[in-house]
Amino acid sequence: MNRVFTNDLLQGQFETDGYVVIPQFLNTEEVQNLLSVYQKPVDNINGKFHRTLQFQSVAYKKDLSIPVKELVTPKALSLLEDYRYLLSSFMVKEPKADNAFELHQNWNFVEEDKFHSVVFWIPLVDTDADNGAMYVVKGSNRLLPTYRGGPNIPSVFEAVIPYIKEHYLTIVPLKAGDAIIFDDALLHYTSANLSSSTRYAIAQVMIPKTARPIHYYQSAENAGKNIEVFEIDDDFYLYYYNRYPLGNYPSDCRQIGIVPYSHNALTNNQFEALYRKKIASAVETKKNEPIEKVKRFLANVGHKVGISIFNSTHIS
Repeated sequence: MNRVFTNDLLQGQFETDGYVVIPQFLNTEEVQNLLSVYQKPVDNINGKFHRTLQFQSVAYKKDLSIPVKELVTPKALSLLEDYRYLLSSFMVKEPKADNAFELHQNWNFVEEDKFHSVVFWIPLVDTDADNGAMYVVKGSNRLLPTYRGGPNIPSVFEAVIPYIKEHYLTIVPLKAGDAIIFDDALLHYTSANLSSSTRYAIAQVMIPKTARPIHYYQSAENAGKNIEVFEIDDDFYLYYYNRYPLGNYPSDCRQIGIVPYSHNALTNNQFEALYRKKIASAVETKKNEPIEKVKRFLANVGHKVGISIFNSTHIS
């Protein structure tokens, strides 16, 4: 697997938990600039929650993705080891709404047996349990290989979502401009926005330079069987909801493989055993990192910022 972060401490934390938090990734002025750019779409397909990539107007999607890309990408590249931009979007939750985003993994963007794709999720307002904060299942990106993409590939976690949410969720409250950077295979969830104000956030996916972007597809007729693998271009997700509104077959993309697949949903007991075997012991070991490594990290990034990052990644 490829290395994700240039910094050893961030890389170690990512390898254990599947995510890291960078306080003040965007400063106050940068946050305000993005808020001023955002325009509520006219063709709002979901008044409770909307992502800019879901809308039909390509010009609208470009107008909003470009400012995010231009602001986030240079900062992201300073942290990552040979990565590049793939896509970005605003993620907006309207106030006082039942708009929790159910526990899930993001789609596969690369071949995950070789590469990590990561998403920078950055709220533009302070977030907590009442307005749409991010929750994660630590280390869940390492549980088992999964295929995600389109509406017809079921999640192996679908039957255990209530159990996972009850026992394994960790809330990651963030200030405006903080970034949580996580593996796209990490199980995560955002709560409903019960507050009286709109919750604005942005998300940007970065992939290794040497990885080709891919898309997994399974037809409804072939559910639970083979999955087709397609090589895609960088504009695939910009046009996805225009070209394949119902998860249609991506006939304009090049098929590069077929994956034999049999869907086996996990039970609560299976998830518990898998998590204990693959994750729990590694998380406990990571909490006992040598202090010398921490000191080197603080010297590299500055004591104040370093302490904040260290605390955010070592305290549940």
